[in-house]
Amino acid sequence: MPKSSKRFVISNSGLNGQGFRMLTEGADLSDFDKNPLLLFNHIRPEGSSKDQILPIGYWVDIELKGDDITGVPFFDDKDEFAMSIYNKVEGGFIRMCSAGAEPLATSEASEHLLPGQQKATVTKWKLKEGSICDIGANPGSLAVALYSNTDTRIELSSIPNLKLNMDPEEKDKEKVALSEEEKDAEIARLKAELEDLKAKMKLADDEKQLKLAEEEEKKVENLVSTAIGQRKITLAQKETYVKLAKADFASVSALLGSMKAAPSVQESLNTTKTDTSKLELLAAKSYDELFKDGGLEQLKLHAPDTYKLKFKEKFGKEPRN
Repeated sequence: MPKSSKRFVISNSGLNGQGFRMLTEGADLSDFDKNPLLLFNHIRPEGSSKDQILPIGYWVDIELKGDDITGVPFFDDKDEFAMSIYNKVEGGFIRMCSAGAEPLATSEASEHLLPGQQKATVTKWKLKEGSICDIGANPGSLAVALYSNTDTRIELSSIPNLKLNMDPEEKDKEKVALSEEEKDAEIARLKAELEDLKAKMKLADDEKQLKLAEEEEKKVENLVSTAIGQRKITLAQKETYVKLAKADFASVSALLGSMKAAPSVQESLNTTKTDTSKLELLAAKSYDELFKDGGLEQLKLHAPDTYKLKFKEKFGKEPRN
């Protein structure tokens, strides 16, 4: 099977004879790499005749260099017609190549258009086959052949015509003309929508501010109520501390956190009861016992009359102080 000595440009981003172009950067070569089909003039066998033109080989050394997708044709030496094309190629009689592609996406954006372009630019596409062509850009040998996703040939009309290249009558059909009254009505509608949007945004902002204020009120209320519950401040002081917390929450929170809670009534009663019981125990002891365990000072401090009695019992006289 002879490999050609010629390297062909299968595709690039230039403008083709059909008035559109395919961006090389958008090419998907995954299918082509698996099955690099080599045809003549994009002719595919239909299985209806013995004399139909079969694939004449396949492509090798496929490369993407700069903006060009290139390859070298490898011909089937057991196919007489294929070898005749091989000889024409090697002799320099056939020098053209053409891509068979499946268009995936197109663009009419100005940055994708070239002077003289008639149709949209194909920005994404799949390379399905590469054909040797005798004459490029004519009805029998297209500069580009297009395929659907089922690999059937489709018309070039699948690539949209640019509106700037339409006939005046066609442009008029697509153009939607508005009268002055319609324009005024449209402007009024847009203004009304804008005002409605502004009102909704203001309402949403007011609701947000109200919610934040409510949350702040709850935070201050919880702080002051907790301090009252812990007996750090009195109920009478609540309003004062609420005002202070609204002005400077962090400082008031730190202040209340540093304050000690006052003992409850029950805690005070328990303390008094405990002190009374201790004094009764001290009063039951003799002077010598109190002297030994240090109870004299406690008795002298908390029950001075009892201390005097203990002193008189011991020494027969009252203490001087």
